[in-house]
Amino acid sequence: MGISNLWKIVSDAHQRKSLNQAAYDMRIDASLTGADRVIPILGVDISVCMDACIAGSIRQGIHSQSGSLQIFFNKLLLYAEVRATFVFVFDGPDRPAMKRDHAVQHDVWWTKIVMDLIQMFGFKVHEAPGEAEAELAMLNQIGAIDAVLSTDSDTLVFGASTILKAITTRPRSAFKKIANDEFEVYTREYIEKTCHLSQGGLLLFALLSGGDYNPGIANCGAIISMAMVKCGFGDELHAAANRCLLTTVDEDAFSRFIDDWRERMCNELASNTHGHLSCRRPDLANTIRSSDFPKRDILMAYISPVTSERDPLTISGSRFQSWHLFQEPSLAQIANFCRMHLHWNGNKLQKRLVQRVFPSIVVRMLYSPTTFYDSNTNILRGPTLHVTVNNVAWKKRKGYLHERLKGVRQPSFKVSVGTLLLLSGIKPMDESQNPVISFFALQYELPDGLRSISNNFDREG
Repeated sequence: MGISNLWKIVSDAHQRKSLNQAAYDMRIDASLTGADRVIPILGVDISVCMDACIAGSIRQGIHSQSGSLQIFFNKLLLYAEVRATFVFVFDGPDRPAMKRDHAVQHDVWWTKIVMDLIQMFGFKVHEAPGEAEAELAMLNQIGAIDAVLSTDSDTLVFGASTILKAITTRPRSAFKKIANDEFEVYTREYIEKTCHLSQGGLLLFALLSGGDYNPGIANCGAIISMAMVKCGFGDELHAAANRCLLTTVDEDAFSRFIDDWRERMCNELASNTHGHLSCRRPDLANTIRSSDFPKRDILMAYISPVTSERDPLTISGSRFQSWHLFQEPSLAQIANFCRMHLHWNGNKLQKRLVQRVFPSIVVRMLYSPTTFYDSNTNILRGPTLHVTVNNVAWKKRKGYLHERLKGVRQPSFKVSVGTLLLLSGIKPMDESQNPVISFFALQYELPDGLRSISNNFDREG
């Protein structure tokens, strides 16, 4: 959802990166600026995320709750393999009652289930007072999070500075395969530089083109909206709204401004004085003249949405003091979730935990600043989890990962995970069995204290 055609307009302003690469670049940027926080905090719009999971489940012909929960579970496994912390933001009680002329559903079946699962993985949850996308943009603006994971273009209009947009389409050619961990990275600075869309320009584009809050102006598409943006009408409106409605609260001054501003924009549509239109549009000028554009409530919804910005916990910073801390997953709770909601039981549960879940859990341990490696015993130990490293071999990745990593060898681990089964509350099927998993980690993502882990083993593999 979001603003009609906005992603198309800003499509040239993104860089394609894996989630790990994006997080790594954020750490590099933080170290160059002398920031205290070196572990990125990524905010996730959970409603957008779950909508995608439900749609994906339906596309696969699975209409049960377990299908969408399985997809979300897999996303959490992907996030666990990123050296970052994640905050999932939920919509709050003051979100709009209507969007696109449809009633917004406030109570959804997955809220409590998903909230519990997120915390089982050691990630954070946060409830916004209003809409999650507005809250995420505000948190990004004040530096509480480093980027927003969302496909909702409203986040741009709300003022987010960095957005990671999941790639939702895949090329048909097998030779152009896109990994499921690749994102389009947008920054406000690059959008303004590349597309000439300032914050005021984004605001005007949303009002003219339409979005979740309003249908926009009939027959005023993206090209015409951008023409008006290039004339500077968006920056004028944004400045006046902030000056008259948010700072000094002078309603009369704003009304006088709007009357003059609307007339000048209509004159531009009718005359094309600046030459940004392909032809004159007196029909649109007449439509806007006879309307109350821009509607005050819609304007305020974009420039002053309901967020926790003025909440004492936000102002003091105590609300997000612990968001940067790595927290280990609760394996027993995850195993129980798999039994209840994914219907993994008996041997199936043990097999899938070992094959699907534990590789991500151990990668998370490797990337965690709280993990310690004992070179005498080859034990990798965190606050609550520990495993034995059997071997590290340096190998080249295959397929698209070979190209992404430029052929550089990466550490391939073999790790005994019998202890993780016990911590999951599962007795191995064979008491003498200590399952061994194999997986790759990224060399550049290992904390300094763990990079020596390969010294105990053959580097060439």
